[in-house]
Amino acid sequence: KSVEFNWYDVESISNLLKNTNYTNVVIYSYHSIEQIPNLNIDVFKNLLKLNIDIKFIHIEPVGFQYNNTKCPWNSASHYNRNLKSCLDTLQEKNLIELDNVVTGYFQSHTTASGRNATLIQWKKKHLL
Repeated sequence: KSVEFNWYDVESISNLLKNTNYTNVVIYSYHSIEQIPNLNIDVFKNLLKLNIDIKFIHIEPVGFQYNNTKCPWNSASHYNRNLKSCLDTLQEKNLIELDNVVTGYFQSHTTASGRNATLIQWKKKHLL
């Protein structure tokens, strides 16, 4: 099932899932987080609190964040600058497992967003 949600509303996605019978969910984003300059980490924390196995697949233009290179857009740009740091923080808190990161995964070499397209796969970590 595909649903729309608002990355700026930290409860938007978790509220969509809160009262469902889902036990496993995959959240897929394709160049949608790119439009959120500074993603609020609480979007992910709220999802991770749900009693649902959640996996994430992102294809986002954040290669510069993983390659430690200069952001290709000017400071007034609307492109995301903190997806990697959000995921790093969640991983450091032992809340997620990062499964795969592939920079240049799916790209057009004619645009900066295409050259920075990065596949990121991660999942909610279950503590024993």
